[in-house]
Amino acid sequence: MASASAGGPSAAAAAPADGALLVVEVPEKAKVFINGKETTTTGTVRNFISRGGKETTTTGTVRNFISRGLTTDKKHTYVVRMVVEKEGKPTEKTKTVALAVGQRETVSFTAEAKPPLEEIKPAATPTNLTLRVPANAKVWLQGRLTTTAGTVREFETESLRDGESWDDYNITVVSEIHGRPWTTTRRVTLTAGHDLDLTIDPALQTASSAPAP
Repeated sequence: MASASAGGPSAAAAAPADGALLVVEVPEKAKVFINGKETTTTGTVRNFISRGGKETTTTGTVRNFISRGLTTDKKHTYVVRMVVEKEGKPTEKTKTVALAVGQRETVSFTAEAKPPLEEIKPAATPTNLTLRVPANAKVWLQGRLTTTAGTVREFETESLRDGESWDDYNITVVSEIHGRPWTTTRRVTLTAGHDLDLTIDPALQTASSAPAP
């Protein structure tokens, strides 16, 4: 089915007028099968060439697989299978490509093996919130009831990264005054790396304090 012709690593093989060129990128020691038949070329970039149904062996890192004598009214399908050993075990992957006359196509089994670069994110900076409240107070942060107790409640987050802030962060404190629950709500801004120390006492009956219904 296939015959291979060699070119130098810098050679940019072109598809012939009556055929198509298939370039296969694989790990150095990988085996490559095209339409079920093992090829005998080696190297990391293999450009395979097909002439008269016979295959010859060449060396080098650039190989031509050119399928000649193709009909112009349809595409021709090639199933490319790559087998390579990883940690002593064979691993294989298969890709299918359809080529038309005059077309050059690259099938890569190496690009996906490389992990993508990760975006560098700003480092997280601990941000502390200290609340000074009545001993019997219940405290909600952003609507979530906290479980700490005492007159000094300390909280920390590392979710804020340098330059970030949480605006309108909701703090609700409820404590009993003369047998009735009173609520105080504060909205603050938490900024990465900045500690915030607040005293919130519903007994002070500030503008944001009100008896619970």
